Amino acid sequence: MWPPYRADKTPIPASWTTNDGGSFDDANAALTNFNPDAGAGVYTLVFTVSDECYTASDEVVITVLGNTLTVNAGPDQTICQGEPINLSATITTSGGNATGQWTASVAGLFDDANNVNAIFTPTNLDATEVWCYFTANDVCGLATDSVLITILPNVFVDAGLDKIIFLGQTAQLEATGATAYLWETDPSLSCLNCANPIASPTQTTTYIVATPDACGNSDTVTVVVNEKPIAEIQIPSAFSPNNDNINDVFKPFIGNAPFTNYIFAVYDRWGNQLFETTDPADGWNGTYKFKDLEVGVYVFYATIWFEDEPQARKLQGNVTLVR
Repeated sequence: MWPPYRADKTPIPASWTTNDGGSFDDANAALTNFNPDAGAGVYTLVFTVSDECYTASDEVVITVLGNTLTVNAGPDQTICQGEPINLSATITTSGGNATGQWTASVAGLFDDANNVNAIFTPTNLDATEVWCYFTANDVCGLATDSVLITILPNVFVDAGLDKIIFLGQTAQLEATGATAYLWETDPSLSCLNCANPIASPTQTTTYIVATPDACGNSDTVTVVVNEKPIAEIQIPSAFSPNNDNINDVFKPFIGNAPFTNYIFAVYDRWGNQLFETTDPADGWNGTYKFKDLEVGVYVFYATIWFEDEPQARKLQGNVTLVR
């Protein structure tokens, strides 16, 4: 029975006391609230009942924990598109064991959302920023912190197609895809920080270009250098334009030597021009004004300007038309 009573049914006085600071809502009530005004610490509360012939007491120890739960989600980060986000949070608590969980502002996957050290991979590839939140809790409450992840787009540098040149020639390289470029140092390049340098290699060379732009890649282009072929010209002495696909067309055969200009013409014995072209792929088929000419000897003239020769090479001779 509470409170305790004397034999005459009058209550025995009772009270709560403490020497550790704080106050009671009602120190004389058996059931009351204690207010630890001094904050965190250990409080010993004593409950005593006493009259002129009876005294009894008991105590209870209350530990008040300081509300020191804090969370740090880590510094803000900048990553490239497609990269995972490495997260690392720290928890400070005086309330015993604390647990926590990561969440994010965009769709994605955590490898372990309940671990302070987690990896988050966004599945929204269009996201340019992600807020990641870490929330911890202990017996004293909750605490949350966030980290901002800025996602930069990838920059894909394309060094262009491989090129083939002859020794002594140059090739213009053509990098695209970025706003700035940086070629790996090579003395055969006209510039190292431009998109389209002139390459003057003396042997087959692979050039590497990258970009100082964030999240940029690198690429390579190869310039193949071949020895210049000797400027050899072969001219048949006869041809037979009879539509058998064998020697049906008369023209000089130049080979692979580079040249800049070309003129080839055919005349009859009286000096009448029968054919002329500036295209080395074209040849005379033995006709004039769509009519087959007679079997006989005709005169040709050819002028070819080869790149490595200071003067044009001029050729003249006879060719026999047979059928």
